[in-house]
Formats: sequence, structure tokens, C-alpha cells
Amino acid sequence: MWIFTRHGFFSVVAKKSDPETLKVRGRCRADLDALLAFVAREAPCVRSDFSDIVETPLRDYWFRVFVPRSSWVAVAGILASDIDYTNFKREVHGNPARDRAYLSVWSAMNRFQAEN
Repeated sequence: MWIFTRHGFFSVVAKKSDPETLKVRGRCRADLDALLAFVAREAPCVRSDFSDIVETPLRDYWFRVFVPRSSWVAVAGILASDIDYTNFKREVHGNPARDRAYLSVWSAMNRFQAEN
């Protein structure tokens, strides 16, 4: 699952050796820092379920945390409840590098829509 939130971009996948543990991966450490701060503020009862950030510079995603599937389900619901904006691009606008990256994703999916 790719998930774009006001707190950052994450790729969430099952851990191969333990399907009940999920890897929440980030392209930049700041996104996982923001996610963990959000969890500490909005879901403190599951914050301890999240591992510390693991740096993996030789992997596709350089940063990751591990969390039980049930805790991620709770946090994903809280992330959905956190939506109070009417325009996502405007909500996350401000960092030029992130703006370019998100616009590239938006443009690619817009092309895909037109072709399908």
C-alpha cells in the first residue's frame, strides 16, 4: 500500500518472515519521524508497538519501522479521521522537492486515467 498523508509518504507491506508484522517504509526519515509524532499524539496506546526507525541505505526505501498489523489498522483509521482539508495538494504544498515529487505522481496517474 502506498499512502500519501499530510504527515508524509509511506509504503506499507507485510514482513516476509511474519505476515502479522508490517513494514512502514519511508523515502525520508522526516516522514517516519512525523508519523511517529502523530501516533504519539493521536494514538499513544499503540506508540510502543512501533519499532524505532531502522536505517537501510542499501535497500529501496532507506527508512522503516515495524508494527503489528492490528496497530497499523488502528493508526490507518486515525489517519483517515485526521482528514479535514478539501485539497490534498494544497495541504502538503510548501517543500519544493516534495511538491515536484507529488506532482509527478499526480501527473502519472492522470495520464493513466486518460489511457484507461
